[in-house]
Amino acid sequence: MSWRSWSQTAVYTTIFRIICYLFIILVVFWAGMLLGFRKANTAYHWGGAYQGAFGRTSSSSAFQDMLGFDFTNGDGAAGEVVAIQGEHLVVKTRDGIEKGITCTDDTHIRYRRTDVAFADVHVGDQVVVFGEPDATGNLNARLVRIMSN
Repeated sequence: MSWRSWSQTAVYTTIFRIICYLFIILVVFWAGMLLGFRKANTAYHWGGAYQGAFGRTSSSSAFQDMLGFDFTNGDGAAGEVVAIQGEHLVVKTRDGIEKGITCTDDTHIRYRRTDVAFADVHVGDQVVVFGEPDATGNLNARLVRIMSN
């Protein structure tokens, strides 16, 4: 059997098609791997570039310039003040969850660009709070920013 006559048989045609399909599958798989690697690499480098865009250095974080505190790992809450009890706020988030906020003398309270007193916070105000949770689930506020009043 010569090469020409063998190449025209059904067995050869089937083997050739299988090899072509496997090659196409391999190329598509390789392209997907390349695209996934590039997306992951871009996302990885974007995180560093995002922090760098806000002036992050090795000793500071993106949010340190606000008041000299580092809030990058801070917990927080945003929503409407629904109750004020002494030095404690109750903030209702958009999800309907009420969070207890504890304010101390070290808590910075700001409205726009000015510092204000705790007495300037009223029920109905929209606030954003940064702080640290305590053992009871309340948030010890480090910064309370009044968005509207």
